[in-house]
Amino acid sequence: MTSINPYLEIARAEFLVFSFVVASVPVSLSVATGVFDLTNTALATVLLVSSHVAVNSINVASDYRRGIDEDTDETPFSGGVDTLTSGRAGYATARNMGVVFGALSVGIMVWFLSVYGPFPIGVVFALGLVLVVGYTDVFSRVGLGGTSCGLGLGALPTVGIFYVQSGTLTPEALLVSVPMFLVCFSLLLCNELPDIEADAANGRVNVPIAFGRKAAGYLYVSVAALTVASIVGLYVSGFPPSVFFAIPPTLLLYRPVKELLTDPETGVTEGALLYHTLWTLLTPASISVGIGLSLLT
Repeated sequence: MTSINPYLEIARAEFLVFSFVVASVPVSLSVATGVFDLTNTALATVLLVSSHVAVNSINVASDYRRGIDEDTDETPFSGGVDTLTSGRAGYATARNMGVVFGALSVGIMVWFLSVYGPFPIGVVFALGLVLVVGYTDVFSRVGLGGTSCGLGLGALPTVGIFYVQSGTLTPEALLVSVPMFLVCFSLLLCNELPDIEADAANGRVNVPIAFGRKAAGYLYVSVAALTVASIVGLYVSGFPPSVFFAIPPTLLLYRPVKELLTDPETGVTEGALLYHTLWTLLTPASISVGIGLSLLT
């Protein structure tokens, strides 16, 4: 009997929860503004998760083909997986998963395009599809991996999931996509730090590789500060005061910030990566809750 575990490992199933957390933000906004649509919410969430699986699968296949997985030290929060190198699954399995889940994503996109037309949602879908296909072998090799993650996992899904319920791009949806971009950008930035040597040896380019760990640390702090500022900006722009619930999770960044700024060349410990990961989950979740609480007032 074939085990499902290798497929879950290739999909990086433990990280897919982040897709649901991201989706919760535009869903909360749609409920709060009275445009919630259950069917479109479900389809858009499946689209986001399937795209996430496609990216992860393509990444696993590419890393195996390039030999990166043999050089990285896997942690619960960074590094590759040993599913292919250990023989629990083959290269073709990861590649085919990327194709299948990518095709599923395209199918859902086509359905939404038939409902809403090509503009503006077609632009969101086109950008998202380019990021799914090109993240591993193009964008992460020219210094745009963090930007790709911020857009593809944060800003574009936030705007897209709201649009397929409301049929319009509102200022509120665009505003709330800003902290989502920043959180997802930071997610990848910190997780790149343990893999600098292996990534550099295999042709990847990112901030830690190009400018060093210390510069990456300062950028990390700047992005965290901008995230807080963007949340304050939501309130100033008319969001309920309850969006401030998204600020306290920033305290979790004390440990990774301390390690990055006081001893950048040592890198970040697994404990710091844990606190960083919790921040990336709790911040958008708190934004979602904060928006939802406006229904009670």
